[in-house]
Amino acid sequence: MEPIANESEQTKRKRFTSEQRQDILKRFGQSGLKQQEFVTQEGISKASLSKWRQAERRQGKARVKPVKFREVMVAQPGARWAVEVISPQNWTLRLAQGTSGKALQELLGALPC
Repeated sequence: MEPIANESEQTKRKRFTSEQRQDILKRFGQSGLKQQEFVTQEGISKASLSKWRQAERRQGKARVKPVKFREVMVAQPGARWAVEVISPQNWTLRLAQGTSGKALQELLGALPC
């Protein structure tokens, strides 16, 4: 894969498309090499590789979906269930009066949220 040439009178600098940068980052990840070994082999600067990796990490963080919260209605006194949780995936969790906090924690940890 040849970089796009950008030559001026003062410097000759390689420029890479975003696809080329992604390909280089993928090869680096699969290579098992240290950065210095990889950039020497590829003929790119260590600063460029570091900058591309940092940008990729920032993009990865930006792609994480925010947590969505839903209102949970607590049953009124005298109601059959102390707590009822209905998920967006349409499962329902109902807890009777006197359910321990530990049991609730275990149940919520096992649910497909």
